Amino acid sequence: MKLVGCMFDDPMEINVVTVCPSFVEIHSTDVGTGIGIIRRFKGSYASEECSFTISGKDCKFISSIVYPEVKVDGNAIKISGSGVKAKIANLRQKLHDVKLDDAVEVNVNVSTLHKVKKYCETGIADEKYKGVCVYKDCVFATNNKTIAHIKMDTGFDGSINIPVEVLKYVKGDVSVLTDRRMVYFKENVNDQVEKIVYSNLIASYPSYAGIDKFVPKVHVTVNKRVLINHLKLISMYTESATMELVDGQIHVKASDGDHFFDFVMDTQKTDAVELKIGWNVKSVMKCLESYDADDVEIGISKRVMLLKEGSSTYISAQVVLRDSVVE
Repeated sequence: MKLVGCMFDDPMEINVVTVCPSFVEIHSTDVGTGIGIIRRFKGSYASEECSFTISGKDCKFISSIVYPEVKVDGNAIKISGSGVKAKIANLRQKLHDVKLDDAVEVNVNVSTLHKVKKYCETGIADEKYKGVCVYKDCVFATNNKTIAHIKMDTGFDGSINIPVEVLKYVKGDVSVLTDRRMVYFKENVNDQVEKIVYSNLIASYPSYAGIDKFVPKVHVTVNKRVLINHLKLISMYTESATMELVDGQIHVKASDGDHFFDFVMDTQKTDAVELKIGWNVKSVMKCLESYDADDVEIGISKRVMLLKEGSSTYISAQVVLRDSVVE
């Protein structure tokens, strides 16, 4: 049977290839991750059904041949085309069937999931911080230091925690579905190709109760890009900075012991009289970079910094200073 090399692009560790009279399906997964991809290519490639399983590196080899001729012979698979002949192993492994019969659609854009995924934390043991949570009325992510909370009607009467790792396989115009055990991302790549990315869900959830209780005491409006540039320079030397209001101007100060910095910014608007707070530089930058407008209104209390834009709220915990002032 003659296939098309590009079908075998982007393989995973295990790849089960099923050839039917009207389509070719490649079901790929990395062992132990709970994540998989199913690609279905419509078209007539064989008169009879057959199936074989190959490794990721063998997939890459086949993809280098424009129109590979494939013949399955028990534990071996013979490949020819583009001036090469080869024999590779048929691993004969099976993967579980993926059925969307009980899955319901969740009204959330993949772009929203990507926007908040940077608030997750994958480098820790606690699983609940490694995913983006989707509830009936919001999308939420946190690493317990920063928070992203976007209000929306997802049309889903429940909650799921989507592992951030699966999102690297998903982009574009994709339907999101779940059966409360797994999440599925369904995409019609074109008229001939269908794609489903799936993943197990995370069983635990971080709490977002009381997020509306974060009420800023004062507000400061500054140019977002200027502030981010200052913080990027500071981040090369230290993780902490202070923000102070002096004679109507904002001073962003930092020191690593050998260096001292004092960046001065004009404020577009403020209702603060006296202000001195501590910041974790990377956490504040994360929130600022989520904000779309050029000028950002920063809500400040002694405990948190809050950015609010439309239905979106971004929160960063403050670094506690002995001499913090918010008036």
